[in-house]
Amino acid sequence: MKGYNLKIVLGQNLKILPFLGILAVLGLGGCENPWMKEAVAPLYKNKEGGENNGGGSGGSNYHLTLYVAQTGSDITGDGTADNPYATMDKALGAIKTAYTDSAWPGRGTAAAGPARILVSGTINTGAPSPALFNIEDSALYAGCPPVTLAGKTADDNYNKLNAGTSPRALYTHNVDVTLAGGLTLTGGDASGVYVDAGGTFTMTGGAIRGNTGGLGGGVYVYTGGVFTMKGGTIGGSNTGEGNTAVSGGAAGGGVYVSAGGTFTMSGSTAAIKGNSAGSGGGVYVSGSGASFTMTGGTIGGSNPAEKNSAVIGGSGGGVYVSAGGTFIMSGSTAAIKGNSAGSGGGVYVSGSGASFTMNGGTIGGAASGEGNTTTTGSGGGVYVYNGGTFAMSGSTAAIKGNSAGSGGGVYFNSSGKTFTMNGGTIGGSTTGEKNTATSNGGGVYVAAGDFEMGAGAKISGN
Repeated sequence: MKGYNLKIVLGQNLKILPFLGILAVLGLGGCENPWMKEAVAPLYKNKEGGENNGGGSGGSNYHLTLYVAQTGSDITGDGTADNPYATMDKALGAIKTAYTDSAWPGRGTAAAGPARILVSGTINTGAPSPALFNIEDSALYAGCPPVTLAGKTADDNYNKLNAGTSPRALYTHNVDVTLAGGLTLTGGDASGVYVDAGGTFTMTGGAIRGNTGGLGGGVYVYTGGVFTMKGGTIGGSNTGEGNTAVSGGAAGGGVYVSAGGTFTMSGSTAAIKGNSAGSGGGVYVSGSGASFTMTGGTIGGSNPAEKNSAVIGGSGGGVYVSAGGTFIMSGSTAAIKGNSAGSGGGVYVSGSGASFTMNGGTIGGAASGEGNTTTTGSGGGVYVYNGGTFAMSGSTAAIKGNSAGSGGGVYFNSSGKTFTMNGGTIGGSTTGEKNTATSNGGGVYVAAGDFEMGAGAKISGN
């Protein structure tokens, strides 16, 4: 029982005796021992009475674990595994109430002990707006601790937060939220997840799929919002799993990062795939201060069902960086591959201040299906246009295996701007690595602007 907050209810015939360092509660005269009834208060105690067993997120560092189930009840339920709540709001209310206790470790700071909600079945009853599950606070850690969401089991096809009649599955403002394994956020028609100012959303597992929206079908990161993706999937490869943005602004099928928003993607298992939009099928980054940093993971995939696509002749199948937005790609495992668009199958950069910095990783690939493609236009791997810039460096950076009408690897059409290549490779020595064009510029086509190539950079085999 070390580390728990104990509340002992003593009857008139009870006494407390220390025995070998363990607190023992003994009944006298044959009285019933109340130890197993109310010895431990809910605070810091997992409601199932065990050490954080269950579901898609292991570990024993949660100070309160509650359960929500399709078969639960907000009237008779108490949040235990055997008697779960029916709604996320009920569980969140219990967490916030417990958090008012001054004994909660780190209360009011970034070191606040986290709480966890484990979900079983499909939850589609909750707040009508702005989302099925609204996690809000007046300031970060003021009235709510960090909250982790996970499935009771590892099956994210079974455990879901389905927006239902709400516009989104989840909305967060000034709260630190983590999505772990075994849970899917789905059914939103104004984005699946909306991260508002002050909100932080960390994704280590689970899925955000089957959502729609004008801007950001799967995820919308607003000014001051932070999304960190270390694992899990935004989209999917099966029918209905992709997120879409094909109405309204029609941008960012998987993810939309607005001015002042921040998105970081890392790890080998993180994937944004199978999404579609008018522009930026996988990711759209737009506005001053909007940033996307990618050190690992995959945008797209080698299976046709995994590709992100800009539909109806749109631009930026994998990534679209618009005016003011920045995208930084590094690390040997980061990949943007197998995507398609009218122009800029892998990446499209356009507008004043729009920039893409590639210090490592791969746009395209040598294996079958990994190359990015254009359906009608130019820039199979990369298209830079109208004030956009692109800088490439590092020995591991590679643009390979892509195809288009012109500029199979790169199409540069940004007057007064420069494509800077101080390292890396465009093309390669094997058949699968070469970029191809049915018209001009298998490797690179410069329509406007300058292309500067430094020592160590290589364009070959296209």
